[in-house]
Amino acid sequence: MWVFFKTGFVSVVQVTQGGLCASPQSHYLDEVMVRSRSPQHLISFGCKPERIIATPHADYGYRVIMDRVEFITLLTGHARAIEYGNFKGAISAAGQASTAFLCALNDVWSVMFRFQINDKKGGKQ
Repeated sequence: MWVFFKTGFVSVVQVTQGGLCASPQSHYLDEVMVRSRSPQHLISFGCKPERIIATPHADYGYRVIMDRVEFITLLTGHARAIEYGNFKGAISAAGQASTAFLCALNDVWSVMFRFQINDKKGGKQ
């Protein structure tokens, strides 16, 4: 699951013993790994800095393993904090995000907008 919020982006996956995506038979079904490209995004999401694991050679450079209920609690907090009618506009107006993050959000928006146009035309996704 990808989660974008006003001060960051995280990717969340199931945990296995090796820290990779789990199969349904995993013994670790109660844990998720919250990953990010920036440690600050994990902190902004609600993760404690001391729990952040640096993984410089992985696709996501930072991660935290947490109980699924803890993740749900953090995600719910972000959902309850929604107070805007335009996500990108609210981030820009708040002045809390870096220019690089705003540019990345605009890139994601553009790619998904092209997907929508292609989908309306009956194109392949």
